[in-house]
Amino acid sequence: MRNINFLPRFADAVQMGKKRQTIRKRGKQAPPTVGDALMLFTGLRTSSSRRLRAATATSVESITITCSTRQVFIARPSNGQLAYFALAAEEIEQLAREDGFYNADEFFRFFHDVHDGGLCGYLLKWD
Repeated sequence: MRNINFLPRFADAVQMGKKRQTIRKRGKQAPPTVGDALMLFTGLRTSSSRRLRAATATSVESITITCSTRQVFIARPSNGQLAYFALAAEEIEQLAREDGFYNADEFFRFFHDVHDGGLCGYLLKWD
């Protein structure tokens, strides 16, 4: 089981099932895989920890976000290999909304401020 922590600003959307994905920076631990059990929290490892929901990973894709050029690349299968594809502006807008942001501007501002201008990581979706 993988524990995933969310900032308070996203907690209600996760709990209500409106937010069913997250973008995470790659770290020491391998990303979840499809089928992994997930336990979603806010305030994890604090006295105000709150379990939001249990879920199952349905999709895990590599993602790169570059805030200076407002680009998002997602790795998808192509001719038997993974290739990075740039998302169109409309796809970025949809990704931002599905990830709990009001629009792409807020999405890029967040990743610029919190992740020093961008991120190489993974897009995790659950049921």
